[in-house]
Amino acid sequence: MTPKKTLPDLKEYRDYVSTLFSTDPVSDHKQSIGLELELLPLKNSDKQTPTPVAITGEAENGTLDLLKKTAETTSELVFSPREDGTPQFASSSGGNITFEPGGQVEYSSSACFSPEEAISETVKHVDIVSNSFRDEMILMFHGGMNPWHTISEVGLKMQKSRYLEMDRYFQDLGPYGQEMMRLTLSLQINLDFANQDTGKQRWIASNLLAPIMCAIFGNSPFAHHHRTDFESYRSIIWQNMDHCRTGFPSPEKLLPSDNDSVDRYFAYALDAYVIKLHHDALQHGEKDSLISFREWLASDHPRLHPDIAAWKNHVNLLFPEVRPKGFIEFRTLDGPSRSWWTVPVMLLTAILYDHSALKQVITLLSPQSDSLGKMLRKASEAGVSAFPDLVKKVFRIGLNSDYTLFTPELRDHCERFYTNLTNRDRNPADDLLDSNDGKILTPIQFQDHEQRSMDILAPPGFTIFT
Repeated sequence: MTPKKTLPDLKEYRDYVSTLFSTDPVSDHKQSIGLELELLPLKNSDKQTPTPVAITGEAENGTLDLLKKTAETTSELVFSPREDGTPQFASSSGGNITFEPGGQVEYSSSACFSPEEAISETVKHVDIVSNSFRDEMILMFHGGMNPWHTISEVGLKMQKSRYLEMDRYFQDLGPYGQEMMRLTLSLQINLDFANQDTGKQRWIASNLLAPIMCAIFGNSPFAHHHRTDFESYRSIIWQNMDHCRTGFPSPEKLLPSDNDSVDRYFAYALDAYVIKLHHDALQHGEKDSLISFREWLASDHPRLHPDIAAWKNHVNLLFPEVRPKGFIEFRTLDGPSRSWWTVPVMLLTAILYDHSALKQVITLLSPQSDSLGKMLRKASEAGVSAFPDLVKKVFRIGLNSDYTLFTPELRDHCERFYTNLTNRDRNPADDLLDSNDGKILTPIQFQDHEQRSMDILAPPGFTIFT
């Protein structure tokens, strides 16, 4: 599409991006913590490969069906679909349960004041979900990637229009986008910006920490029925699926002399392709369908016209490693083992919410600010051994944080992870590889592996899961 006009006044568009870089000033506090944990329901069996589970089934035995039955018998969940009909359950705690394109079940917590509160809320609802599925012999897989299936074997289990548009868009770019939608699992950690100066520092530190956290918590060495050459294949998928809407916006300018994070993210969003336009072009048999929002604004499109609603939808379909959403959405983490998933929550929070730890991490990692993409690739390949000295220094900064809500029990939990894995140049992927001599685990072996990991945390030393 050839540009035919000059760009209109973009102030309204930039102003919207600006709101994403600040936490609502009417919030009761500026240290809230939100968690989004994705889990994969699979039909258990004695076979090498478990069976994917439908969201709705003819025998009313899909995950949505089973959770509806639970909601009828407990006050903890209420079936509360969104305005567009997308299924959703609201929890009594203020969080919600939703479903991802590959059948993944996600619990999104409320904005909690302490890490322990967020962890306890999430554990409670993961248990509710697991118990809802138990009679149907459905296990909940805790990991970064569905290792047993391909995109065609899983299919697109959520058929809402947004997912259909995304699925076709990514299909035309290559396999990675469809793998992201159907096969990957993550833990997202949402933290406040606080005031402008603190928010700027937290934004910088979060981006600098992304490769480090990938190295520490890589947990997806298997994909497509076999072992890969990576410790976080999930991260490789995200790095390769669509370079215009993932990664690090202008990483070479992460450390500006002035507060221009908004302008850089604004430019990043303008230059990303518009998924809606791609879908529209395909419907009308047009080939030139990869159009950025900037090009759309400057062009006379025959059918669709950009406005602030289209802009907000477009910005919501950007997937950088760290995303501004009125809070900091940290997106780098593989879905973790049940035994260790609290560790990245505590480590990231203890660093970002303690001024001294925040400053130390920025000082330590700033020299790497123009190499974040390369570091993320190394981290996904080699885990801790990609840059062991940096990783261990960052972890120790977190352990020694003066963050007031870092309880002795949670600090002990993090120390056990550090002792058992990080300090030995290992991450959870290494444990998975050792569990079956580098071969993909069966469902039963996976359950045994989870239990062995939990045994490390047995009471009386650690009791948060009891």
